[in-house]
Amino acid sequence: MINLLFPLKKSCKFHLRTFRHSIFFGSLALFSLLLLTTFVITKGPIPPTSEIAYTEHSPSGEEAGSVVPASCDSAAPFGWAGMGGLYFDWFTGVWRNSGSHFNGDCLTTCPTGVGTYDPYYNPSASGCCVANTGWGCWSAPNACGAQGWGTINCAGACTGVTPANPWYLGNSCSVANVCGVSNSGTRICSGACSVGAPALPAGYGNACVSPANNCGSTNSGAIGCSGGCNAVAPADIPLGTACQGPANACGMRTPGVITCSGCDSTVAPPNALCDLAVCKNSCVSTLDRTGSFTVASGPPATTLKACFYQAGTSACASGVDVTGSATWTETNAPKDTMYFSPAGVLNARYVNGDEVFNVSYLGVNKSPQVTVVCIPNTCSIAPAKVVTDTYCPEVTQDTGVPTGCDGMTLVCPGTRKCNYNWRETAP
Repeated sequence: MINLLFPLKKSCKFHLRTFRHSIFFGSLALFSLLLLTTFVITKGPIPPTSEIAYTEHSPSGEEAGSVVPASCDSAAPFGWAGMGGLYFDWFTGVWRNSGSHFNGDCLTTCPTGVGTYDPYYNPSASGCCVANTGWGCWSAPNACGAQGWGTINCAGACTGVTPANPWYLGNSCSVANVCGVSNSGTRICSGACSVGAPALPAGYGNACVSPANNCGSTNSGAIGCSGGCNAVAPADIPLGTACQGPANACGMRTPGVITCSGCDSTVAPPNALCDLAVCKNSCVSTLDRTGSFTVASGPPATTLKACFYQAGTSACASGVDVTGSATWTETNAPKDTMYFSPAGVLNARYVNGDEVFNVSYLGVNKSPQVTVVCIPNTCSIAPAKVVTDTYCPEVTQDTGVPTGCDGMTLVCPGTRKCNYNWRETAP
């Protein structure tokens, strides 16, 4: 039957090629009706109406075109309906089972299940996507095994991009050991150098001893970078050299000689060989104050030292200063003329007289005697001058000002200026 309309189905798309064929050949359809009917009858059997696969061809042969399932519309160009959906393709000169290809390709699902294709124009189903299209995938690894994430595209390739190799990969590097010897290599994926430090000398760090000196003494050490012991032999002992043994309280020593064990003099002389002296200022001043000596009254104070020295030698020429350890005792007899403050520092009072004091150390006692000489004040001192300026020079009297010695006072003439040129006048 003649179909003047061109029905379309939602499952099929309009195909430009079929449309062009229809336009080109539609104008000839009315003039070819008789010829067309005859050709249909003589060309061959009509394809069956049962469903067939897309890969099947017309029973008239492959040149007759592929056939489509009955579920696709069978509309011939310009409404010409052939039996079983056949129409004559004037462009190729063969009859084809059109289905609804005039109105659009009849699409079907790809055999892989991903996408659709037109079996009429694409019987090989080329362009169908692979079954795992869209699945996650990893790119090819870089030199360090790192991969980029992507998805499987329609062609089956992964869209993941291989990461660039680390910037340092292959750069030169070196690794040294504690002895400063190094190996050369390149940077690997971890950033480390491809080589390790050179091996250390055999036994490195193990304990060892140095060679011995002339007395057999050694020093301890360890095996060093050279492979030998880093300990140096102790210096040789100057055997036979003179030496001194330990000192006693006054600095006396017993001579000896050096042996491998040290000085062979090991015992200090007894302290009984020492004596005590009282010296002025220091133990090497030669100013011996062990007996009797004289000081002036008042300041400045006199500094005394208790010196322990070798008996039989000159006092105050050598010895040990024991001032702080000695005992200093005042007797205040026969007259209280001095005092110590602090120990060894003698302060003389403003008196004339003598006094004995005691100094002792390690059982040795000395009792020096000090004579204090008081130099009295004179009438010229300021306190006396204030008094004498009140009377004339021909007058002498006691000023009441102490002499500074023995409790006496100064007796002085006047220093006032007196005028003796006078006369009597009548009233």
